Amino acid sequence: MFKSAFIIALCLLVYACGKDDDPEPEPGTLPTITSFSPATGPVGTQVTITGTNFGTTAASNVVKFGTVTATVSTASATSLVTTVPVGATTGKISVVTDKKTATSLTDFTLAPAIAAITLDNTTLSLYPYPTYKATLKVTTAIGNNTILWKSSDETLATVSADGVVTPLAIGAVTITATVGTATANCVVTIKDGPVTKLELDNTTLELFKDDVAKLTITTLEAEVAETSPVVWSSDNEAVATVDDQGKITAIALGEAIITATVDNKTATCTVTVNPDVYVAGGEDHGQGNVLPTLWKNGVAKTLSNTYGEARSVFLKGENVYVVGNTKNKATLWVNDDAGISLSDDAVIESVAHSVYVTDAGVVYAVGYEEIESKKVAKIWILGTGAFNLSNGAADAEAYSVSAMPNGESVYIAGYISDPNTLLRTGTLWENDQVAAQFGENSVAYSVSVKDDKAYVAGSKDNNARLWRYQNQNGTVASYSLNINNNNTNFINSVFANEDAIYLAGLDLVNNKAKAVVWKRSDTTTPTVLNTSDFYHEAKSVYVSGEDVYVCGYEFINQQNKYNAKLWKNGELLLDLNSEGITNARALSVFVKE
Repeated sequence: MFKSAFIIALCLLVYACGKDDDPEPEPGTLPTITSFSPATGPVGTQVTITGTNFGTTAASNVVKFGTVTATVSTASATSLVTTVPVGATTGKISVVTDKKTATSLTDFTLAPAIAAITLDNTTLSLYPYPTYKATLKVTTAIGNNTILWKSSDETLATVSADGVVTPLAIGAVTITATVGTATANCVVTIKDGPVTKLELDNTTLELFKDDVAKLTITTLEAEVAETSPVVWSSDNEAVATVDDQGKITAIALGEAIITATVDNKTATCTVTVNPDVYVAGGEDHGQGNVLPTLWKNGVAKTLSNTYGEARSVFLKGENVYVVGNTKNKATLWVNDDAGISLSDDAVIESVAHSVYVTDAGVVYAVGYEEIESKKVAKIWILGTGAFNLSNGAADAEAYSVSAMPNGESVYIAGYISDPNTLLRTGTLWENDQVAAQFGENSVAYSVSVKDDKAYVAGSKDNNARLWRYQNQNGTVASYSLNINNNNTNFINSVFANEDAIYLAGLDLVNNKAKAVVWKRSDTTTPTVLNTSDFYHEAKSVYVSGEDVYVCGYEFINQQNKYNAKLWKNGELLLDLNSEGITNARALSVFVKE
């Protein structure tokens, strides 16, 4: 008896300990159902249950519609996807996970089964852009049942919960609508198009830094009445940007391709942003009142309200130097100052033709002063003084100045007339001494220094001529550029760089004056710059990188009208005449590197 009582007591103790080892679950770990969707549907409807603390695998969850177990297809801690099972009735949804149960607060309403459904379209043909989306509709009466939409390939087209098909790429895709166990399909073919032609008003643009330009679509042909909006882009926004209206802003030197895209077609414009280009000359403001003018990137600035002309421009660092004349006096302008006269008040007439600034900042200007009815070739050194280059026995002028890189030798090109015959002799001065002369009936209009050589350009016997002076031994080489064997052509400007020698001037062909530019390696085939058959003359050339800039003018004899011009690489870059200005000449060009 005592033994049996002991055994019973021991069993009760073990049972009590077992109950302590299996405590009630903590409230925070119980699963919960916060919602489900759809709220109604027939057997076969896919239902998404949202909540917390679900099992993270399908097998770790038991879902029931009323008392009928459903199949779980996907699972996460907060979402379960299941299908309304056969035999389900209207009632609560429950989820059991890890022996813990959650029950929905509302009923799932079982709808009558839909045997079959149809769509308003079984085929669609679309273009691969969101603009051309289409909406599919189930035409079968389905009551409150929910439609499940699906795309067979979402890289080609997507479909929303409302049946909106968005085409994305060329191909074929099947859109399926499902209501319970009933399905219907639409085959969507996505084809190339719809734009057949797209053109811009410009395919190339030449701009300067900070310029703004507008591109416009001039031709848009398409197979639809309304296309997608145009999309603008730049392949180099460090050089040029474009906004959504096609407005281009030049940022920095270089090249950028601006692209307009409308659906399947693109049109491009190559934008070249040029360095700052300065041109010196003059504009007639009425009744022969020519005023000295400096253009920067085609925008004119009047340097003085006194009659005269700007004849040469040179940049050094951030400083802009211009020389010319105002009211018969040689004048120098630096940046925005009012200009200073280079000659004394006693001088009757003087003109500064050219300016050059050395790396050390020494400013040289050359030209002439009229002394006792004779033109005396002159060099002015800013801050030092003025020096005569000729003796005043006959007319002489200095047209151009250049210097060795170290500034040790300064070269001046011009002429000295014979006192008896009055014929001119082209002359090159080194510093203030005659270094070379180029024979009777010649003129040296321009000089450019490269290494230890001075290249001098002008004419002899009315034929274009280039001379090369080597200062080490004083030798002179002469090159005739007599094109077409005519008797009138000359060079106004020479520019020597590491690549070649460039020349600009005039060539008379069949009694028509043509502005021309040469590269020394192909002197027999100059590039003609004329934009019409009227008289043209190229006055100055400057080479920046691979780009050749030339300025000059066109003269329309019948109208007695001058039009200032700027060319780049043989093509007209800018007409320089300001609005309302009928006469202007461009005489010197300089490019800021």
